[in-house]
Amino acid sequence: MNIMVFICAQSFFKAEIMEWFSDIKNSKIDLSIIIPMYNVEDYIIETLNSMRGVRGFKVELILVDDGSTDNTLNLAKEWANSSDFDTFILSKENGGHQ
Repeated sequence: MNIMVFICAQSFFKAEIMEWFSDIKNSKIDLSIIIPMYNVEDYIIETLNSMRGVRGFKVELILVDDGSTDNTLNLAKEWANSSDFDTFILSKENGGHQ
């Protein structure tokens, strides 16, 4: 059984996310978690580390950056590179929601 959790996602990422979902529809991922990010460098690592508490599922993280102007994106990339999770990062210029 697959479970997908949408924490939040902006509509301007919809095409990229839907294309990506169609690519993985036959995978064995149990839990997909989408985490939106915008200028959250002060707590993005704490948020991502909290995902390590998820047990009993194969977890996939989808990080959606809305054009952060601080160090959010770099911190998320560094965390993803050192994580055991399948982590995907989508990043675009800010869509006007701040």
